[in-house]
Amino acid sequence: TVLPSLFIAHGAPDLPLSEHPAKQFLNGLADRLPTPRAIVIISAHWEAATPTLATAAAPQTVYDFGGWPASLYQLTYPAQTSAETLSRVRDLFKNAGIVFKEDPRRGFDHGVWVPLILTYPDADVPVVQISLQRGGIAQQHFDIGRALSPLREESVLIIGSGAVVHNLGALAPEGTPVPGWARDFDQWMDHHLCNRNLGQLLDFPNVPPEARQAHPSLEHLMPIFVAMGAGWQGGRSLRLHHSYSYGSIGMACYAFGGDQEIDATAKKQHRTTPEQILGPYYPVEPDLDADNDLTRWLDAAVSADGLSMRIDGQVVDANNNPVADALIETWQCDSNGLYRHPDAPDHDKVDPNFAGYGRFVTARDGCYWFRALKPVSYPGRAPHLHFKVSAAGYQPLVTQMYVDGEMENDADFALLRAGSQENRARLIVTLGRTNNTEEDFCGTFDIVLEHLRET
Repeated sequence: TVLPSLFIAHGAPDLPLSEHPAKQFLNGLADRLPTPRAIVIISAHWEAATPTLATAAAPQTVYDFGGWPASLYQLTYPAQTSAETLSRVRDLFKNAGIVFKEDPRRGFDHGVWVPLILTYPDADVPVVQISLQRGGIAQQHFDIGRALSPLREESVLIIGSGAVVHNLGALAPEGTPVPGWARDFDQWMDHHLCNRNLGQLLDFPNVPPEARQAHPSLEHLMPIFVAMGAGWQGGRSLRLHHSYSYGSIGMACYAFGGDQEIDATAKKQHRTTPEQILGPYYPVEPDLDADNDLTRWLDAAVSADGLSMRIDGQVVDANNNPVADALIETWQCDSNGLYRHPDAPDHDKVDPNFAGYGRFVTARDGCYWFRALKPVSYPGRAPHLHFKVSAAGYQPLVTQMYVDGEMENDADFALLRAGSQENRARLIVTLGRTNNTEEDFCGTFDIVLEHLRET
């Protein structure tokens, strides 16, 4: 088996303590891959004048940060180094003409142990860390990855650990809307990665215009070029995960190369979003209040009762291309399980501040967001949001979004109609707590549309 190389966004140091969607992704990543014999990882948090190998037999866990909860400093990652893999890396670097040094004291910085403690929590896979080259350009790091590429045929997993967007000056509370420049750079990267435009990518940071705002310093993007170099000849680039943290940190993760069986697993999230019933309470007058805030009716002075949430997502096709100009409509019941609809039971008792309906038209990046109430259950139904999506050239989609951990999910007739457990999982969103004053929770619900069939 030829393993893919991976680029993983390690996020802030507190990712293991959070409920962030990226944590959930990393918790399940190992199940999508054959167990590696060893891991070679390149972290954004170790730069050296010359590429350097960490050679300690049992590297220490390094807390290269401050000001986080005390429990974070109790986490350790006791993985061992692999002498055999170190020897292979030395040989590969010598064969490629790459000058390198060794550091017998270097420990695992949080760019190493944060993603690995979530992905391989037992620390039973040997880990070899390699530094970035301080001041190195994209091409130099691509060449480092290319030199390491043969390891993929030896069951060694090569990981670059960084962030697609990383501007510490732009951090904001979790759940804060993602700034346009961050989305633009994120989308530029994704477009050129998925379309394999290597020349454009290696020209970073000269392009795109947002490059220096997305990366005031370059070290957090350099690991992706190592991962690209290691797997580019495999002919495939796949986005495995997409989210944001602390406002603008780009948490997208990618796989490069790998056997077809691994690709098939990675592409599962890009299968068409399962259809669901429309339900009887689609709004009869949706134009009365047609913004993307479901929590406030027209000019109400306050929002409706209940816990609020922000749902972000992206509308894409099965090849992960963003869908522009998609009309997304969503509707839900209020915190008492009542719909704003003339045929709904007790509709006259619905929260007067509650809109219950919103719409959003995607821009070229396919992204959308809504403010809604954290859904509640009512007799016969698990907590859910309704979605209706239409776009020129695509099959219309009616679906529903459910919340992870709700006990009613196992018996909800509509969710069960989605079929397999895999299909149901694509409709279930994990909500995380936010630190802002606008919403209590946040989550990500990406939508995959099917192209219209030719007749």
